[in-house]
Amino acid sequence: DNEASIAELAAMLLELMSERKGFENIRSQVKILTVKGEEHFGEGFQDIENRVPSVARAKEYLGWTPTTDLRAALGKTIDYSRVHSGSSGPTMGLACIKQEQRHRQ
Repeated sequence: DNEASIAELAAMLLELMSERKGFENIRSQVKILTVKGEEHFGEGFQDIENRVPSVARAKEYLGWTPTTDLRAALGKTIDYSRVHSGSSGPTMGLACIKQEQRHRQ
């Protein structure tokens, strides 16, 4: 199951980043903030509680199903970004993560 809240994704990204050379202390440098949608996007902002993308059509039309779990996919994305961003150290651009925590019912 790859369903995760934004808060869970942020925590997972910090954990994955802390496993990489040059980012071992990132947890002490980054604070994950809980910000309500209205506070971040402005008054009148509306959002849905849960977004769970479906790969049903990809499976139906292309015969494709995912073979990489969320944690591994994020790790691969981080590694790719480090190689292709021109910077592999702590200044890679991970200065602050703002997130809105949603409670699952």
